[in-house]
Amino acid sequence: MSDEGIETESSAETRLMSPAQPSLRDRFAEWMDEPGDEAGAGTGALDADPDSTQVIPAAVAVIHPQREPIPVPPEFASPPRSATAANGSADVEAETAQPAAGTQPATGEQPAAPDTRPQAPGGAKPAGGKQPGGKPDDGGFHGPPRWQDHVPFDETGVLMRPESLRAKAMHAETELISAIKIEDDDSEAAKSQRPGFWTGAWPRRALVGSIMAVQAVLSLRNNNSPFVDESLYLYSGHLELAHMLHGTSTGIDFWSYFSGAPVLYPPLGALADQIGGIFAARLLSLLFMLATTGLLYLITRRLFGTRAGLCAAALFSCTEPTLFLGGLATYDAPALFLLALATFLVVRFAASNYPFYLLAVFPAALAVGTKYVSLLFVPTIFVLAFLAAAPYSRAWAVIRPIALSLGTACVLYTGYRLAGTSAAAGISATTTNRAHGTDTLTLVMKQAGQYIGVVFVIALIGAVFVVRLPRRHAHPAVSPDRWQRTALAVLLAGTALLAPLYQAHLHTAVSLQKHVGFGLFFAAPLAGYGLVRIVGPHFHRVQLGIGVLVLTFALGMGQSLSMFHSWTNSYAAVAALVKYQKPGAHYLFADGPNAIYLLRGDPYAEPSQITDAFSFGWWDEQGKYITGDAAYADAIQAGYFQVVSYDFSANPGAEQAIAQALYNSPIYRLAAKIYTPTSGGPAWSYVWVRK
Repeated sequence: MSDEGIETESSAETRLMSPAQPSLRDRFAEWMDEPGDEAGAGTGALDADPDSTQVIPAAVAVIHPQREPIPVPPEFASPPRSATAANGSADVEAETAQPAAGTQPATGEQPAAPDTRPQAPGGAKPAGGKQPGGKPDDGGFHGPPRWQDHVPFDETGVLMRPESLRAKAMHAETELISAIKIEDDDSEAAKSQRPGFWTGAWPRRALVGSIMAVQAVLSLRNNNSPFVDESLYLYSGHLELAHMLHGTSTGIDFWSYFSGAPVLYPPLGALADQIGGIFAARLLSLLFMLATTGLLYLITRRLFGTRAGLCAAALFSCTEPTLFLGGLATYDAPALFLLALATFLVVRFAASNYPFYLLAVFPAALAVGTKYVSLLFVPTIFVLAFLAAAPYSRAWAVIRPIALSLGTACVLYTGYRLAGTSAAAGISATTTNRAHGTDTLTLVMKQAGQYIGVVFVIALIGAVFVVRLPRRHAHPAVSPDRWQRTALAVLLAGTALLAPLYQAHLHTAVSLQKHVGFGLFFAAPLAGYGLVRIVGPHFHRVQLGIGVLVLTFALGMGQSLSMFHSWTNSYAAVAALVKYQKPGAHYLFADGPNAIYLLRGDPYAEPSQITDAFSFGWWDEQGKYITGDAAYADAIQAGYFQVVSYDFSANPGAEQAIAQALYNSPIYRLAAKIYTPTSGGPAWSYVWVRK
């Protein structure tokens, strides 16, 4: 019979008769055991050897069973079991328990007689010298001090370190977080949930909807008279609609100087303008930007998880380019939406065995047609198609960018042939061979940093975390190979620099506040993932995350409002022009497209009667055709214009020459001087009328 964990009767009797105290190990084990463990252990020891007929009194059997985890203070776990019965008596098992059923006493021994001694009124005194509800009395060695009753020990009886206490506190925090945890769509928890309002999908949708609502409010608060580009595109859209529906000639070759196809966005914007004016046209752009934010969330969720998607959408939605484009009736918003749609399609069908990713050809080609500069970002979509599909099938993933490139090229070539030679002139003048400016590289990069600097830095942090992911990570859409993760991080973060570097090459910051938004869209997934890693899995550094969001929110709100009030309000100047107009007269309005758009339908102010401050040709008295500043000055001296209005913002050089000619002319008088507050300071609009 095995003697492990059991003392024989002779050895136990010798120990009881000896005046020596038990060893420290025995005392510690006896103190750590729950009341009643010894009796139960003794029975278990006998059951371990069913052939034994030896009777071992439970009172002298020393058993060391497997101990349960030691209770910890109430703030970390449930309170320990009470050692006192409900009736106030000690809840201690009798240590003189009978031998287990089915066992016989050893030969020559008599069964132990039951204890017939009278019991104390307060209940039976536990064997072994134990007091009710207290620690065992080991022959004069009292139990540990009371302060140790609430000191947590680990499984070996060693006092737990503060790190262990902190870990248990974090366990309670994790339980709280799990109550509000947002499960990914592909997780087992999300799949097992029943559809309903309180499932995992609805909280995510509510958060995304809240982000979009904030974006809409911030965009709608930006209000001003139409920007010159808005007026030009909407007016051309009305002409294109009339040409499509009634066959009338537009009279102007918009293909030759538009930076996008005049038959794509302008007619769509003109339809909205006919319904609700400039507000409806701007609302259309807002819808495109809201859809872009939603697609960004879906893309990031598939790449880096739901929390990264929410953070990416939150960061992108409150940046200056997003808010500015959402309130501007130009073709930038629809072009960015089409790029986002193409990106979503290649990521959405990355794991599909069917060529559904080829659907991205059409939105990518339409994006380039809507705004020619979108071609700068199309290669990013094609490379992303390979990197997104590589974790599932690397061999077939190589085919995807090739197929997408060929398909998009075919669609673009077809559109180019249909547009004619005028499209080539417009592409060259506005995109490929655009005139160089005088802005320095430092100025261009500084302005780009002001618009997207915070989000770009967070994207760089996210790129570092993506590269340092272990081979076995929790993102199935991200390759386990480090070189592919590095390529993905460089691709997304580097795309944000394409627009600033291209405009730095051209030495111009014109429209930079709009173009940086295209690259920002591709860097936003990395920024969302970086923000998640900064905050931590248990919101350890949630203050940093809140600080980043607040900083982005404040900068985007202030910068977009400043950009929207960077041009003078033209409503008052146009009203003054209407006051002094005459049939058949000619008008010089510095922001000519604004006057043409706002006076559309006025029989006394046809587009042919309005001249702007950008280009003008004039036959002088000698029959010589002159242009530029000299043409404006000579026409003013001849009294050609009935009303002249300028504000030194459209074309300052030409407007300065116009103002000087008016001051020197005896046939014009200053009819109105209109004050307009702008983000750059107070501005004045001057209205001169022929006497």
